[in-house]
Parts: sequence; structure tokens; C-alpha cells
Amino acid sequence: MMRYAFDDDPTSCDMPPYIYGGTTLNVMALGEGEAWIITYGLIDLPFSLVADTLLLPVSIPMQINNSVKSDCGR
Repeated sequence: MMRYAFDDDPTSCDMPPYIYGGTTLNVMALGEGEAWIITYGLIDLPFSLVADTLLLPVSIPMQINNSVKSDCGR
């Protein structure tokens, strides 16, 4: 997933989570209501779950780093 391709400085408050981010986006797509989005989400969900699990050693430090730099709610 290309995060914020056209935004040079996204705030960490706007960024989606790194940990299981693909799975999160698929679950959000299931609630959209359009048939083709729901079908795509159901087909892609197991693949995203496996990929997100394999990428946990990379995504956990990225999420921690993003949380440390975050000034949301302060």
C-alpha cells in the first residue's frame, strides 16, 4: 500500500495503523456496501492476514516509532 503518495508531510494522527493495516483496510471495505468491494475484501482478506502477520517484525517498530513522534491529543 502506498501511504499518502501525494502528501509530503502527513500527520501521524491521519495515518492508518501499520500493525495489521492491510487487514484493517479490508475489514473497513466490507462495510462499504458495494458488491464488488465486498467481494474483493472477502477474497483479499486471508492474503492480507498472512502478509500482515509475516510483516509484524517490520510493522511493530514502525508503529512504535510513529507513536513516539505523534503529538495527537496533546
